[in-house]
Amino acid sequence: MTQTAPVPQNANFDSILNYLVELISEKVAEKLALIKPPETEQRVEKKRVEGVRGIAKYLHISTGTAQRMINEKRIPVYYTGCKLFGYDSEIEEALKN
Repeated sequence: MTQTAPVPQNANFDSILNYLVELISEKVAEKLALIKPPETEQRVEKKRVEGVRGIAKYLHISTGTAQRMINEKRIPVYYTGCKLFGYDSEIEEALKN
């Protein structure tokens, strides 16, 4: 801890206030220096792949093969009404396993 100068006896309100602000600032800076920032996970940006044709094009396979893989639940897909889509990172991960 650092030593700070005492407040002069004949100090006015402004000088006392400035002294306190400086003292608090120093203490806060000391405490913040001790805090290690938390490890943050890297966010992976998911790219949405639309439809069977889009998935087929993304994987460089035929639409029939893409449809079969979707039906066999080998490729994870989501539905919005009657339209389907997948996320590139999830498709890649599913094919690795």
